[in-house]
Amino acid sequence: MSLTIAMQSAISSLNAAQLALQVTSSNVSNANTVGYTRKTVNQETRILDGMGAGVFSGNITRSVDASLQQQLRLQSAGAGQYDTLSNYYDQMQNLFGSLDSNSSFVSAIDKFEATLQALGVTPEGVSQRTDVVNAAQNLTQQLASTGSQLQSLRRQADNDISDSVSTVNAQLQIIDQLNKAIGRNTALNLPTGDLEDQRDVAIDKVAKEIDITYFMRDNGEVVIFTKGGRTLLDQEPQLLSHSPASGMDAGITHDSGSVDGIWLGGIDITNEINSGRMGALVDLRDSRVPDLVPRWTA
Repeated sequence: MSLTIAMQSAISSLNAAQLALQVTSSNVSNANTVGYTRKTVNQETRILDGMGAGVFSGNITRSVDASLQQQLRLQSAGAGQYDTLSNYYDQMQNLFGSLDSNSSFVSAIDKFEATLQALGVTPEGVSQRTDVVNAAQNLTQQLASTGSQLQSLRRQADNDISDSVSTVNAQLQIIDQLNKAIGRNTALNLPTGDLEDQRDVAIDKVAKEIDITYFMRDNGEVVIFTKGGRTLLDQEPQLLSHSPASGMDAGITHDSGSVDGIWLGGIDITNEINSGRMGALVDLRDSRVPDLVPRWTA
């Protein structure tokens, strides 16, 4: 082996060791960074004229289980859905009040029932009649107030849908920018791991809001669809739109056309959204809360 080849071999080994140390240092320092994945430097033996001439540093790759990652995103949509439902159910429970509270809805019914029973025992009693009227008025007022507050929850859900749409649109634009950067680096044989980590974080945020499917192109770019097969991102983002209602009552519904849908490419996809935070909000606004309201506001 000539002195020149020996020097080149030593230099390549030092460069490879330096790169490996940089990657290891990054792995350690980002151990608790959200979205960061462990990176590995692929090294190969350099051959010149059939002889070993040091080390060649190949691509820096990420340690990611793509199948597991996809399953986690499906679960993330479910978690976003149930967290949202739980939050709204807590608010509805607060409207009803606890069973042992004197100001709860159940307590008002019990008091009304008690005054009716007392009147049944003493039908000629003036005070008993007055108690029945007062209890009935209190119950009616409480029913009306609860119905109004439930309609406010529907309006809140509609506003939250608009916020969810804005979140999805913002993340789709971020993913689009990262797609382009990853495609460019892939073409130039430059590292893409950190860019892919950033993109994964953005995809995770989209998956929490709305149920999605996706696949990866050969150039490293990701293509994203709704679970119903509508394109959200393919070279360019397709943005969602929704205008929240200015007010809400029992006659204002999505089915009647008085509540704006969630639009994608000129198509109302509201009824196609079944999971994620957005799916839960649609369900609450259009089904779960309205199922309670008519009984008290009819």
